[in-house]
Amino acid sequence: MMNFFSWLRLCVRGLLPDACRLCRSPLAWPDAEMKGDMLASFFCPYCIKELLLLTSPLCRVCGLPLPSAWDDHVCGSCLESPPAFRMARAPCLYEGKLVDIIHRFKYRGRTELALPLARLMAQSFRQHDFVLPHRVLPVPMTKKRIRQRGFNQAGLLARALMEESGWKKGVGPVLDTRHLIRLHHTQSQTGLGREARKANVKDAFGVTDGFEGEHLLLVDDVFTTGATVGACARVLRAAGALSVSVLTAGHRP
Repeated sequence: MMNFFSWLRLCVRGLLPDACRLCRSPLAWPDAEMKGDMLASFFCPYCIKELLLLTSPLCRVCGLPLPSAWDDHVCGSCLESPPAFRMARAPCLYEGKLVDIIHRFKYRGRTELALPLARLMAQSFRQHDFVLPHRVLPVPMTKKRIRQRGFNQAGLLARALMEESGWKKGVGPVLDTRHLIRLHHTQSQTGLGREARKANVKDAFGVTDGFEGEHLLLVDDVFTTGATVGACARVLRAAGALSVSVLTAGHRP
């Protein structure tokens, strides 16, 4: 039997609009998503406007924004040291409101935020020159880190991406959370420079199966220097993958 407070919460929810997941302001009118705003059921119009969408010119490989360029080209870093992945893209710069969203999702257990992030990622996949993958693989965590956090944020994003992209069992790629593994616990990448990040994840990943002739999509929350996804891509290519592409929610400028 419903108690008084449960009944009261239902009544208030029916009378008042849902609140923005960030600032708690009322959400837009119910038809906002029908008019093309795919985040209107999660965030208010003001917070949505503060998301910094990534648009050309970008590096054709790592997706780095190139504000002083006229068109897309390969950045100096990728020319000097080509990564093992075919391409990496993200829908937004990892600044401002996106940092707030990902921190709430990743560190405060707000797992419902995987859905709007995946919605942005699915749109980015459709907009860019991705190869349709055979498998979608989240960047793995150690069991110790999963116990500490309670979940793997890359895994939740990958599952939500499958849903948002309409990829179901027997249709499109499959979600593979088993065959790319983290071999040992590493120091957090936060605060480390480019070379320190590379050293930190060296030999950190392995595989338990082959990927002969397959196109793979690697999913993570943020692309910073590309050290983590680059290390994953190398072991996947060594296991026979034809190509590895990377999709994240944010790209650190």
